[in-house]
Amino acid sequence: RLFLEDGLRSAVSNNELFLVYQPKVNLETKKVYGMEALTRWKHPKPGLVRPDKFIAVSEETGPIYNLGLWIAKQALIDTKALHEVGHILTASINVSSKQLENESFVGDICSLVDEIGIDKSYVELEITESHIMSNIDEALIILNELSSTGFKLSIDDFGTGYSSLSYLKNLPAQTIKIDRSFVLDIDKDEDDRYIVATI
Repeated sequence: RLFLEDGLRSAVSNNELFLVYQPKVNLETKKVYGMEALTRWKHPKPGLVRPDKFIAVSEETGPIYNLGLWIAKQALIDTKALHEVGHILTASINVSSKQLENESFVGDICSLVDEIGIDKSYVELEITESHIMSNIDEALIILNELSSTGFKLSIDDFGTGYSSLSYLKNLPAQTIKIDRSFVLDIDKDEDDRYIVATI
């Protein structure tokens, strides 16, 4: 844990982090319409470190804010490059609750988008349901502010938290991503099919 924490502090400056993209496909048109930016860390000693190992450490020890801004900037640069050659895709970027808690976040993410020169309607910020529900009233204020500036918003891992439907209807989100624990067996499990269809 200490090893990861120490390494994270210099991972960005040492160019050890990189992004990969998971395509998002419209099942009706069979076309890729967007992509989700996923971070990878190629450490000089142990090699590839999985994000489920280092993201939690970065959230608990502090580096997540600057790490998140670096991820966003790289994703925006790559998306802009695709737009310039005719591939008009939306980039989905994961946002940590620690980023949302930082009063500078809205200004910082807006400045990045303006700096890169991409329309906010092509940027989707993903926030997990449990992060939203941990401080729903404050989250609503920030999410509404982000939405009003033009960002798309997505609720990730839906179904794992204890969300109230009265709060859910007030969230300014365009997308709900149902947690994989419900989706994984929909071809075999009738209960999962009913739950997913109902959501």
